[in-house]
Amino acid sequence: GEIEAALAARPGVDAACALVRDDRLVGYVTGGADPAGVRAALARELPEHMVPAAVVALDAFPLSPNGKLDRRGLPAPVFGGGTGGRPYDSAREEALTGLFAEVLGVAGIGPDDAFFDLGGTSLLAVRLVARVREEFGTELTLGSLFEAPTPAALAARLDAAAPAAGDALGVVLPLRTEGDRPPLFGIHPAGGLAWCYAGLAARLGPRQPVYGLQARGLTGDEALPRTLQEEAEDYAERIREVQPHGPYRLLGWSVGGVLAHTVAVLLQETGEEVELLALLDAFPSEQWRDRPAPEEGDALTAVLRMAGFDRTGERTREDVLATLRRAGSPLAGLTDRTLSRIVDIVPNHARMMREHEHRPYDGDVLFFTAAAPRAEDWLTRESWRPHVTGTVDNHDLDCTHPQLMRDRYLDDVATVLAARLKELDA
Repeated sequence: GEIEAALAARPGVDAACALVRDDRLVGYVTGGADPAGVRAALARELPEHMVPAAVVALDAFPLSPNGKLDRRGLPAPVFGGGTGGRPYDSAREEALTGLFAEVLGVAGIGPDDAFFDLGGTSLLAVRLVARVREEFGTELTLGSLFEAPTPAALAARLDAAAPAAGDALGVVLPLRTEGDRPPLFGIHPAGGLAWCYAGLAARLGPRQPVYGLQARGLTGDEALPRTLQEEAEDYAERIREVQPHGPYRLLGWSVGGVLAHTVAVLLQETGEEVELLALLDAFPSEQWRDRPAPEEGDALTAVLRMAGFDRTGERTREDVLATLRRAGSPLAGLTDRTLSRIVDIVPNHARMMREHEHRPYDGDVLFFTAAAPRAEDWLTRESWRPHVTGTVDNHDLDCTHPQLMRDRYLDDVATVLAARLKELDA
């Protein structure tokens, strides 16, 4: 019934069933979805009594001689973590597993379960980092969690007194490095950070590697790019360091979509194949060209919108930072210097957007529209048609532009994207 429908609706799930074994509800799925991620998603959606104690991934369901599901042939689950999996290696590993469960609101987490696979977002990651600091009195950054995403890996890192990782501000941000599919590269929106794609990586399952591309200049005194073309050329080089040859899979939200289109054109012009170009509520340059470019005040508004807030009484960079810290935003973990750089990066992207000239992309575009009413009512996906030779396959989402990468709508994006990736893999 409802439980099986919820299982089947998850990205990467081909078929699903559920049954009670030894007084525990167990879900079974086929397809490429990560079972821990599926269970975590259901824990966010369903009442507690309807959430399976375990989700088991199978290559195929056992069938009876007449071709129907053989429920007696389904294997018994092996419960992990706090429900009877391998014993903890240390008290610290056990405590960290408890903190993961607390922050994620998911029971039954094991020491080898990855944070972002369990439905972790950048906001929840900041909360987890803060809780680890409180409990252990140790320095930890968001970058540490990207590098050591399981309780076991994080415990080993803390036990070794390893130095804190960077603040996840490099140009290439590895969100998932494992998997047998061609990587998906997500290019940052206007503020330059690609953290927003962490939740997407979890929803696409363990077979799909995902990398974020982030703006130069978030750290240090690096000069900001002068044109989107220059920035896209840099990203194309970074992408080819990870994946020397196509087929390439590219995605971008907002300004990141314009950059993804430009990177796709550059790769094609070198003879490479681009098999996926997904644009998330991104619109070409001529849609903005005659509109006034933002000033610092507009950039402060943009920074707050990146964190999901409307601007109220904030007048300075210091006011914005105080708001982010009060709300526990992931951006609040940044240094004042990096936040100031973001406030510079936003208007620089706005200026470059207005000056950019598109060249044609040879292929189809997968498009996602934030379809709630907006002040910029002139924006239309139809404006991409002169810049692509194929179709623009649109999917409307009932949300605003800043809401598009949040849980509920990210689920919808991931469902469509997972289906398209499955087609490409076939």
